Amino acid sequence: MPLLPAYLLPVLRMKVEGYANQAIARALGYPLLTVETYVKRTIQFLRDSGLWDAHFSPRTGLMVCGKQYLAALEVPSPR
Repeated sequence: MPLLPAYLLPVLRMKVEGYANQAIARALGYPLLTVETYVKRTIQFLRDSGLWDAHFSPRTGLMVCGKQYLAALEVPSPR
């Protein structure tokens, strides 16, 4: 599975938890435009990686596909 760049992970985690972009910007100390760009890059990463369900809107897709991606990261690799 391709890995999302580390700088995008905090934004993805907060989006999956339901935070609005403005709240993410305040919490992380980023400009709002930066958060919006990071959200777009995350969506594009999920699409390019084949992890995006085209039936979802960007908001729903980010929640559902992002949650699945984060859950897959937490699964330990078999030895």
